[in-house]
Amino acid sequence: MNINWNRKYLTIAVYATCAVIVSAIAVMVIFNFDSVMAKLSVLGAVTTPIIIGIFCAYLLNPLMTKIETGPLKKLSDSPDKKKRSKARGIALTLTMLLVLVILGLIVIMVIPQLIENLIVIFSNMDSYINTIKEWLSNIFDDNPTLVEFLGNPLDDFNKFIAGIWKEYSNELMNIAGNVASTVWAVIDTMKNVLIGLIISIYLLARKEMFIGQTKKLIFAFLKVERAQRFLGVCREASKKFLGSIVGKIIEAFIVAMICFIGCTILRLPYSLLIAAIMFVFNLIPFVGPFIGAIPCTLLLLLSDKPIQALWFVIFIVVLQTVDGNIIAPWILGDS
Repeated sequence: MNINWNRKYLTIAVYATCAVIVSAIAVMVIFNFDSVMAKLSVLGAVTTPIIIGIFCAYLLNPLMTKIETGPLKKLSDSPDKKKRSKARGIALTLTMLLVLVILGLIVIMVIPQLIENLIVIFSNMDSYINTIKEWLSNIFDDNPTLVEFLGNPLDDFNKFIAGIWKEYSNELMNIAGNVASTVWAVIDTMKNVLIGLIISIYLLARKEMFIGQTKKLIFAFLKVERAQRFLGVCREASKKFLGSIVGKIIEAFIVAMICFIGCTILRLPYSLLIAAIMFVFNLIPFVGPFIGAIPCTLLLLLSDKPIQALWFVIFIVVLQTVDGNIIAPWILGDS
């Protein structure tokens, strides 16, 4: 018996079936939210190193390619497959050695200094609070009308500090008592990064195979013209995106180094911590550097010499002017 399929009603039936399936899945997730989230957390723990590995391979591929097509160009262009494999192995080894050296320098030189700066900040917290109290006291002593209008601000400030301590003291004590779990979390993160780097080595070593399989998959599901157009858009987007990301990291690193050198010359405290904060916030376009300058300025205002905050603000304004007009266009101009 022949069945006369009506395309219109068949399409409606497919959409209706998909809507029912999606609704059933949504209801199941809502009524089993805890178990679903637990399974997703397990899945996230498994896939995190893979995602890190893919991202690392994506970022490190240009460096490996430059080494492979630069000093090792004769080997990589050779018709002999063994010589090409040798060039790939040398380039990949040099790339990973460079990454390990950078990570080692960060762990050995930067992190201990940052921890030391943070310990000094927390140990001086009482002096910071007293500085704020003296500052408020001087302001309201010189302006008694503000006291009449606002009441006694120092009492409100004391209540505010006491409230914060009462609310968060238990959490602070728990944090102090759970140093081991924090260290374990850091070790777990480093483990994921290490596994990700190992995965990235495999991806970089066999990148042509994975790219070829991905192209076959795209051509299997799309028409030739659409697949070619899609791949062209992906190549252009990847070129711009990768150039922007790598360029932004290089720009932020240069700005952080200049910031560290400038703070050292100006003899500002917490130079390395300020440089690290500026590096992180410089990764945020446009407003990031100015947002990062706010906590650094407040930190210097609470130091023994508050005038240092003014010099820091002037220095940051000059640095961001140079960055916006010289450094950023030079690095990100083509991206």
